[in-house]
Amino acid sequence: MSLKLVVGLVSMNISLEFLKDAALKTAEKIRFLSASEEAFKVVGFGAGGDESRYVDVAAEETIIKLLKDYGVPCIFIGEEKGVVKIFDEKPRAYILVDSLDGTNNFLRGIPFYAVSLAVAEKPILSSVYAAVVLEISSGKLFYAEKGKGSWLNGKRIKPSNIEDFKDAVVSIDIPPYGEALEKSLKIAKNSTHLRRLGAVSLEVCYVAAGMIDVHVDLKGKIRVVDLAAAYLIIREAGGLIVDGDGKELDMLADLPTRRTTIISAANPNLLKKVFMLLES
Repeated sequence: MSLKLVVGLVSMNISLEFLKDAALKTAEKIRFLSASEEAFKVVGFGAGGDESRYVDVAAEETIIKLLKDYGVPCIFIGEEKGVVKIFDEKPRAYILVDSLDGTNNFLRGIPFYAVSLAVAEKPILSSVYAAVVLEISSGKLFYAEKGKGSWLNGKRIKPSNIEDFKDAVVSIDIPPYGEALEKSLKIAKNSTHLRRLGAVSLEVCYVAAGMIDVHVDLKGKIRVVDLAAAYLIIREAGGLIVDGDGKELDMLADLPTRRTTIISAANPNLLKKVFMLLES
């Protein structure tokens, strides 16, 4: 029996250290491909419903290979490949993957994109027990384990204590039309420090680390695989994350097509002020 299989059988699950290693190796693959025109080619549509670029597919394939090498039966759920069963035995974990969050930023050379990996005991957000989000361009490695807090490159992180909305740094993804646009504009018009960054996993992690105070996305297009890792990281840091109606975000994580709205805030007072603006 190989050493890697022994490690897998002993651990009985997918560890945080595996997620870190997988994120770093996937980032290395993405950096390598960034010098090639092939990376930017559209190769079809992914399981999540969007166009797939070669770089997206190659990044997911890197993670799937690492999981097979690790030797633990699991279910991979990704934006490109969809649901992939790793080995025939009963799965011990569910791996929720966005191998390149912020693809459009990557394509245009904007250095704000990430590898997002989460592992759960069951296919539901509240079951996520370890998570990693790696900002590829800077090397910022956000990670968390359930009950053990959240960290950035080895340092414990926590959200800001800013409570006045006019002082808050707010990131927002503004919808193109409809009620969601009207509500989002209420936030934008009352924000002194407004940002639109284009990679939800990183934006929520920035709230967790006190770099941003509020993140709002009411478009209803955030996939569970986009969100899974950042969900644990913000909660373990002490921040808040709910859906656009203020409800608990404990959505099913069995398919990459499951979508939601999100609002993340550094503290309860800021979250309350966001909803006061939305309801005004």
